[in-house]
Amino acid sequence: MSKSTLVYPSDLQYDVANRIMHALRSLAVFFPLAFLLSWYPYLLGKTHLVHTSGGINPLGPAVAALIVAGGFYGWRGIRELLARCLPWHAGWSDYLIAILLPVLLVMVAAMVNLLLGAPHPTTAQL
Repeated sequence: MSKSTLVYPSDLQYDVANRIMHALRSLAVFFPLAFLLSWYPYLLGKTHLVHTSGGINPLGPAVAALIVAGGFYGWRGIRELLARCLPWHAGWSDYLIAILLPVLLVMVAAMVNLLLGAPHPTTAQL
């Protein structure tokens, strides 16, 4: 076999392989970290060392994503992650509705509750 018939991997193939391995390593770190950050209140509650409600932490995957992006890709990775998560283009009225509508719904529910005969809350309950 002559030297001209041998196929040598190009730099592009090495670059693609390195990117794939880097992505697989970051996933291998992300999933256990997300699990640990999500379930630590439950695990601590089972040890009876800390008095917690024992529920899961819903922010575990988001915090794990920020940690992995920062650890593997630096500030550039965190900026890219947040840019993918926050590409909203909404007007001020949309933000105003998103903030005030839940407050309005809670107030209406409280008023209906009082009108149906529930006792007024004490200052300790507020």
